[in-house]
Amino acid sequence: MKLNLDHLINELQIGKGSVVSVIGSGGKTTLVEGLAEVLKGKYRVCIATSTKMGVPRSGTYSCMFFPGSPYLEEPVDQPGIYYAADEIVEGKKLHGFSSPMVNWALAHTDVILIEADGSKRLPLKGWAAYEPVVIPQTTLTIGVIPVWPVGQILDETLVHRFPLFTQITGARPGDRLTIAHMTRLIESDDGLFAKAKGQKVLFFSQVYDNAAAETARAIVKAGNFNHIKKIMIGCVDMPSRAVSIAVIIMASGFSSRMGTNKLLMDIEGRPMVSRVMDAVAQAAKSRREITRVIVVTAFEPVAEMARTHGFQVVSNPEPEAGQSRSVVLGTAAAQPADGLMYVPGDMPWLNPEVMNSLVDRFLRQPDRIIRPTYGGRPGAPVLFTGGLKDELLKITGDQGGRTVIYAHPDLMVSLPFEQARWGMDVDSPLDLKEGVSLCTEKFKDWE
Repeated sequence: MKLNLDHLINELQIGKGSVVSVIGSGGKTTLVEGLAEVLKGKYRVCIATSTKMGVPRSGTYSCMFFPGSPYLEEPVDQPGIYYAADEIVEGKKLHGFSSPMVNWALAHTDVILIEADGSKRLPLKGWAAYEPVVIPQTTLTIGVIPVWPVGQILDETLVHRFPLFTQITGARPGDRLTIAHMTRLIESDDGLFAKAKGQKVLFFSQVYDNAAAETARAIVKAGNFNHIKKIMIGCVDMPSRAVSIAVIIMASGFSSRMGTNKLLMDIEGRPMVSRVMDAVAQAAKSRREITRVIVVTAFEPVAEMARTHGFQVVSNPEPEAGQSRSVVLGTAAAQPADGLMYVPGDMPWLNPEVMNSLVDRFLRQPDRIIRPTYGGRPGAPVLFTGGLKDELLKITGDQGGRTVIYAHPDLMVSLPFEQARWGMDVDSPLDLKEGVSLCTEKFKDWE
C-alpha cells in the first residue's frame, strides 16, 4: 500500500517551478515531508504552511527562514530542504506564509510544498469560509483524506469543525461515517477542493491494508470525481524517519494489598511479571516499530527475567516515590523515541493484540495518546506521543501518566476491546480470583 513517491513526482511533473498546496486532514505533513525527502536530492525545496505546522526536527532540513532574517539576502545555492514561515508560535509551531515570504521562496527555491490546511490533529474536518488557505501561485492541489474512519461514530473527537462537516455531508451526531458521507465531503462545493487551485489530486491516505484499500475504491466508485486529475491510494513510507516506539514495563510496585511481591507470584504456571514480558516480547517480535523494551524495577529477580528476555533494565532506587518514578526513569532511558508505551507489570493476561492495535493507531495518529478500554473502562497499556516526553519527565506521586492524560483530553484516542481479562491488573487476591474466573473459551489468552 506504500506510495512510490518517485513515480508520483514524475507522473505529476513536480519539479522546478512547482507550487504544491496540500489540503485536507490525516496525513498532510507526512506527504509534504515525504515529497521533500525525494525532491531534495535534485532541487532546493521550500516547505511552508499557510496555517500552522509543527517545528521540524533538527537535522532534517538545511535552514529555516523568517522575515527579517539576515539569511534572506544570502543565495540558496544547494539542493536541500528549506523551511519558510512568518513566525514560530510558542516555540513549537511554524505559522504563516505571507506575501513577502512567498516571493522570497519563489525567487530563491525551486519547489514549494505548502501545508495549506489544518484539522487540529483530527482525521476529518469541515471547512470554514476562509479554509483552506491556498495561495494564488499554486500549480497543484493535493487533497488528503484518510479512509480508516469509515464506520466510526461521528462526533467532535473525530471531526474538526463538526457542525460544518454535518452541513457538507448530511451526517448527524452519532451517525457512523459512510461511503456516501465521504463522497459528499470530496464532491461538495464547500468540501475538500472548494478552494483548490491548479490541477487537483486526491490522496486516500493512511491505507495500510487491503480492507482499507477496498474502502477507498468503494468511495471512488460511488463518487463523481471527473474534475480530479489523479486519485492515489496508499500510505507514505519515510525510511529516513522510521517510527520508533519504546515500551516501558513498570515493575517496581510494593504490592501492599497483596501481602507479598505480586510480580513474582505464580499465575497459571509462570511469574506474573514474566507473563507480561512474554506478551511484550511477542508484540515486539512482530512490530519493527517497537525498537526497544525497558524494564524499570527495584527487584533483582525481575531484572534477571528482563535480561533473559533481552530487555534493557533500569534500576529504580526509589520505588516508594510511586509509579511516577518508574515513568520518569523509563522515559529518560527511552530517548529518543516517537512513541512511549507504558505497560504495568501486574497485567498477567495482557494480550499482544492490544499492543499491536495501539501501534496501528499510532501510525495513523502519531501525535495522540492512545489508550485501550475494556468493557468501556479505560485501561493500560497507554501509548503516548513522544512530543509529551517533557511533561512525562516532570510527573510525581503515584498517579503515573494519568496527570498528563488529564491535561490533554483533546489528544485522547480510545481503542475498545471486549476481553475484560486482557486489561486486568492484579492488586489484591480478589483481583486474582476474578481474573482466573474470566478464563473462559470466549476470553482465552493468546498463548
